[in-house]
Amino acid sequence: MKATYTLKRPSTKTPKLYETENEIEASETLIVAHYFLPGTICDWYVMEFDEENDLIYGFAELISGMGEIGYSSLKEMEELVVMSKMHMLGKVIEFPCHVEFDEHWTPRTLREVLANRG
Repeated sequence: MKATYTLKRPSTKTPKLYETENEIEASETLIVAHYFLPGTICDWYVMEFDEENDLIYGFAELISGMGEIGYSSLKEMEELVVMSKMHMLGKVIEFPCHVEFDEHWTPRTLREVLANRG
């Protein structure tokens, strides 16, 4: 399926895949970008980026309490659409939600991210 929605990519200054491997404890790795799915608990925290293959490496939590470190495809994230419902003035409105790039993200360590997820 061809995506009709385009996600912003992490900065070109983002470490390449394996660049931070074995440098420090994973919990001290800097999270340089953040993606989220509005209205859900789905978050992707970026540590490294492979521009050629459109892959990010980092921490993702798609089910509460079940986060893990691994790889995610930005192309697949672009294709992800969740239909949300909103009740307004006695009517139910249904609309699509897409993964979004967090434009207001401030880099912080994975330890700090996890401490604030509560």
